[in-house]
Amino acid sequence: MKTFTKFQKVTAFFLLLCFVLLIQPSRLWAENTNLIIPKDKVISVELLDDLNSATNKNGDKVIFETREKIIIDDVVVIPYGTKGTGTVEEVHPAGHWGKGGYFKINFGSLKSINDVEIPIEIGKSAQGAQQAAGVILPVVSLVFFWPLAFFGFTKGKEAQIPKGTQMFVNTRNEVDLGITPEQALETYGDSVLKDMSTTDAPKSAETQRLAVKSDPAKTEQLPFTITNALVCKGISEDGDPIGINSVFYQKVKSLGIWCSFENLESDTMLESKWYHDKLLIKTKQLIVYKDKHQDFVSGTVIFPDYCQPGSWRVELRLNNQVLKNLAFKIK
Repeated sequence: MKTFTKFQKVTAFFLLLCFVLLIQPSRLWAENTNLIIPKDKVISVELLDDLNSATNKNGDKVIFETREKIIIDDVVVIPYGTKGTGTVEEVHPAGHWGKGGYFKINFGSLKSINDVEIPIEIGKSAQGAQQAAGVILPVVSLVFFWPLAFFGFTKGKEAQIPKGTQMFVNTRNEVDLGITPEQALETYGDSVLKDMSTTDAPKSAETQRLAVKSDPAKTEQLPFTITNALVCKGISEDGDPIGINSVFYQKVKSLGIWCSFENLESDTMLESKWYHDKLLIKTKQLIVYKDKHQDFVSGTVIFPDYCQPGSWRVELRLNNQVLKNLAFKIK
């Protein structure tokens, strides 16, 4: 029987030691994996500014905020209501010969819970999500080719996106946040834990600050009067409701809410809550501005999945007081 020499024993021990040193760190790394936001992660956002190729200029700021929580490994890495700032680029107003206006938006980035910049864009993933949700963005207008256009008598249509429009963006590349789920929980507490409810209602300190504390025992004086409220398939570029109905059909992923008012006294934040039976599915805020000289507010609500058939309703609330209750069905 062949015996190992001292040199062979030392060599074997050395190789075994190297193997342990190589494997053990990888195990430690696996147990403490950083939170990583993947490339092409789709994020729902809402514009907080009106955009128009006739009035906007190159370099104008575009403010938007997220309309969902981004969750990685059961940790909320980008909270609902996280604001971002983009930039208007390449603005071209509509011209004669039927030439439509257009502009481009550089969405820049969003910040994670630990202030890491996450570059975003409207890439293929975001475009696919928008098509699936039936969202049409008039960033590039159609060019009209009818006889008078050839003589320059017909002006093209301006490209415009109203404030409150919901759209999708996606992450431009993979981003390592540099912290583990355990470190995030230790640093930021329960605020980063995954919320198992189906709503994305904001719970940030900013939202709580904006909320008006009132005595439930007192009847609050409303700053305006709602004259009409409608559920519809969508909102036109002019802010008009499209496809008003009380019955909608399956494969619906977005619906519109339209509300007219009068006697507006001050800027007001309404809240619409969308329920399937008794289950809260989505929450959307509607900001009513006194200085806009318009008597309505509207918004498009994009749902995370196709709406399930059954009885639905949407509540319009002000400071947790229900102003309107609209019932509709999805078949």
